[in-house]
Amino acid sequence: LYHLTHLTTYLWSNAWNPPLSTEETNVIHTGHIIVIVIVHRNCSLQVLRALQFRRLRDRLTRQLTETLGDDGILLVPSWPTTAPFHHQLVFTFFNTAYTCLFNALTLPVIQCPMGLDSKGLPLGIQVVGAHYSDRLLIAAAQQLSQAFGGWTPAWSQ
Repeated sequence: LYHLTHLTTYLWSNAWNPPLSTEETNVIHTGHIIVIVIVHRNCSLQVLRALQFRRLRDRLTRQLTETLGDDGILLVPSWPTTAPFHHQLVFTFFNTAYTCLFNALTLPVIQCPMGLDSKGLPLGIQVVGAHYSDRLLIAAAQQLSQAFGGWTPAWSQ
């Protein structure tokens, strides 16, 4: 048990920078206690990183809002391809960035159906606006939907 404890302490203390202190490594630890110590020691780094990301998010939101102004909209694909098949999302995780970006920036978005592609799969586009531009987004989505076919049931083809 003594050797196992020191081996575990050595592995854990050398796996993290800075290493665990002498007081922390002189006690016989179980796995969950080691994890708690590591999380506790790195907590301030996580808070700092979260603050940096919030500042970046706020700056990007401000820049995009200034660019859009009171009457601007942004048309962005909802997905890089037509609708994926069931369970295909597991293999295309990073494609969710098309929608997650505006959610993270706290900007209003309307998903606008644009009809079906040649294979009968739904097409759509996101209509993005500045804060409190909901009426503008709804009006733009209605116009786009009427012009491009809007929602069409897949069985209609």
